[in-house]
Amino acid sequence: MSGSEEKSAEQHCTCCSCKKAKVNKPQEAPKQTTRISQGTSKVIKIPKARKTKPTFRFLDLPAELRCVVYEELLVVGKVYYKGTDHNEQASTIRYKDKEFFREPYLAILRTCKLVHDEAEKVYLSKNLFVLPLRWQQYAPFAYPDSATSPVLNSRYLFSKRGLDYVRNLSIAVDRIETWDIDDLGKNAAIWENSKDYDSMTPAQRLKEMHKITLNDTITDESPTELAMNHLSMEFVEIDWTNAYCFLGCCRPIYIFHTSWVYHVKPALIYNIGTRSKIEESKVLHCIQNNVQLVLELSELYYTESDEASEEWRDILDKCDIQFSRTASNPRWDRWKYKTEQRTVKFRQKPVS
Repeated sequence: MSGSEEKSAEQHCTCCSCKKAKVNKPQEAPKQTTRISQGTSKVIKIPKARKTKPTFRFLDLPAELRCVVYEELLVVGKVYYKGTDHNEQASTIRYKDKEFFREPYLAILRTCKLVHDEAEKVYLSKNLFVLPLRWQQYAPFAYPDSATSPVLNSRYLFSKRGLDYVRNLSIAVDRIETWDIDDLGKNAAIWENSKDYDSMTPAQRLKEMHKITLNDTITDESPTELAMNHLSMEFVEIDWTNAYCFLGCCRPIYIFHTSWVYHVKPALIYNIGTRSKIEESKVLHCIQNNVQLVLELSELYYTESDEASEEWRDILDKCDIQFSRTASNPRWDRWKYKTEQRTVKFRQKPVS
């Protein structure tokens, strides 16, 4: 075999049966792999995401439809306030069915400025706000620079826009909102112009002291009139349940002034918590007298304004005054549930 043939034989070991082609190359030992390494070596095919239609924004809805959503979330009939007047909640009629009215979903007001402005107007104008006692001293009715109505609580009952949009309020008549001229206590001076103290029986002294105290009891109407002067009402509910004297032995309706009716000019005054027909007539007489007193005082300063005088005299003719022994009212009962919607901790225990 020539040299060229030997060289070619060495180069074609993979396609002939030569000895060199039959020699197997040593195989490498397989590498030890863990499950994790095996898993990472796999190729996972992720399917392509389906093409979705573009989302429809809430603000793209017409304003009329957005208002329907606001009413569903915010209009609940009666709006109650947490942490106020636990004693009153246990006794007055206006809190009797509190647990059957759900709470408004106020979180929607934090969505954005546009939603806040639109939704707040619906919330303020279509609910009945059950104001706590001394509501005149809460914001936005009271202001820090007001001497006649100091801020009792920095908490807002609603925003300042409520003074323009609120149309329905529930307030209560209570002795806590009255004060005594001799608020430091009675002393010997009160008997100087009265009967001899020693010659009176304990019952007679109590009766005389009761009479003197009632005469000295004053309801400060200036904060209420100042607060009501900003409002324009459609519906005002007045709860007379706690219209008792300081001893709780009588109900001096006449000491509770309602001259604010002159400022508010509500379409309907709904009185609840009265105990008899006679008391209802006293309430009606009280409202009429207070408004008449304001009219007489106003004429002293506005004698030349006959048109204004006629408008004021027409207030009671346009105002519908109704009475009810319960807090039930078809206007608000349509939002009342048959089952409890909230927990009421403070409830008066039944007398055994």
